[in-house]
Amino acid sequence: MRAADGIAELERRVAELDGDPLDDDPASPPGLSGRQATIRDARNFIRALDEVTSTGDHATTEIVSSAHADAIVARSLLIRRLGSAEPALVTDGIDGCPQFWVSTGKPPWVPRREPVLSPEHFVAATHLDRTDNANPFGIGLYTSSGFQGTQGMWRLYLDLGNYSSNFPRPWHVWRADVSAAARVRNVTTAAEWEDLVLRHPAVHDDGLIYPDWPAIAADWDAVHMTIRAIAAIQGVRFRTSRGFLAPSYWDVETTFWLRWAFREVESVAVVELTDVPQD
Repeated sequence: MRAADGIAELERRVAELDGDPLDDDPASPPGLSGRQATIRDARNFIRALDEVTSTGDHATTEIVSSAHADAIVARSLLIRRLGSAEPALVTDGIDGCPQFWVSTGKPPWVPRREPVLSPEHFVAATHLDRTDNANPFGIGLYTSSGFQGTQGMWRLYLDLGNYSSNFPRPWHVWRADVSAAARVRNVTTAAEWEDLVLRHPAVHDDGLIYPDWPAIAADWDAVHMTIRAIAAIQGVRFRTSRGFLAPSYWDVETTFWLRWAFREVESVAVVELTDVPQD
């Protein structure tokens, strides 16, 4: 595919981000508080990025340069608003931000996992034995930053209910307080993602370059993916001087923990089938 294909997709994406479906909803409240507006923007981000899903065939994903991707995403008014309201979601690191992990139920064909957050149940990224997945499961831990009284964007994603059959309730919500000594790599742009992967590349048989997570774990305890970076990189391949980066799919603001780096964890909620979504 041509680079223009990726440019068109990212321009469509930004238009989707900035086209608020609630603006034309007569049932929506005439005025929202700052908190409500921020949560609404976060939900609209989730809805827009949820449309960018993997088909399993990376060779058909759009191609673009990281510079073009960053320039296009920089135009998004929604991302700018979220950056002003909650910098940790867009540009800043996670210092001082509560981290939330949500353990969901599993469909029948997926092995069960204990809904417990503890060092004993944590599998470090050094145990990863595959190189062909930018977003591996079964190792590490994915958390989201709490903001505006929420339990993070992943909990908001679950509350939208788009994939309730894949993530059945009950949901076990844990809060994790990060150690002051934790080494967290902050990724806020496509260029920073490209730099991280090219510093720790894993070239697969398909010719695509994936992040070498065990190698990254030698330098960092975690990688924090902001929504500005995710909007720019989700589902596209980047043309670099060393080949194409494989597409990745983060969906929401996420910190991927490669090593256990928490001073304390606490179970804060169990969300049952009858519970209402968080505000």
